[in-house]
Amino acid sequence: MCPPEAVASTATAERYYEERSEILLRKYEQVAFEAVHADLLGLIGGRTGNALDVGCGSGRDAAWLAGQGWRVTAVDASAAMLAGARRIHRSLRIRWIRDGLPKLEKVASLGATYDLVLLSAVWMHIPKDRQAEAAATVARLTGQGGIVNLTIRSGASEPERGFHDTDVELLGATLAGHGVLAVNDVTDSDSFDREEVVWRKLTFRRVG
Repeated sequence: MCPPEAVASTATAERYYEERSEILLRKYEQVAFEAVHADLLGLIGGRTGNALDVGCGSGRDAAWLAGQGWRVTAVDASAAMLAGARRIHRSLRIRWIRDGLPKLEKVASLGATYDLVLLSAVWMHIPKDRQAEAAATVARLTGQGGIVNLTIRSGASEPERGFHDTDVELLGATLAGHGVLAVNDVTDSDSFDREEVVWRKLTFRRVG
């Protein structure tokens, strides 16, 4: 059972995205996939397969992947964001599902594994006491040789968005326990030029 403070934080984050969905949809579409995920391009260039975009936001990344030939399952916990993403990006290659970490119950029920799991600006929304559970979920959904890519924000506190500190060591150890090992760790500036915001970009690959 989730602690009351974790439930309150999740509700706060959901309310933020529901109330600001139209603003956020326009904002996220202003930045290209290649700009946000430059660290990932060399690892997935020329590849295709099943991709899972968790916290898909405006659907920008899911649409880019679909355009490259990936079969994409795009997931978001916000009904308003998901509806907006479906409206903006109409592709037969994208399956849209309302779901969220730490369990991803609807996604898990499909029985599929994924060659790419993308978690862009997602992990900060997971309470610290549920991050190990979330990491185990991601590991189970990652297929042999599959890539997991996370972008994690730090700086410029926004309590209304329900952010939590990320335990990167716990994340790495949990994934490693499932055979998903770190292959890249870079720090990058903010795509929207917010000087106080820094992004840590972590990439893992299933080897066992």
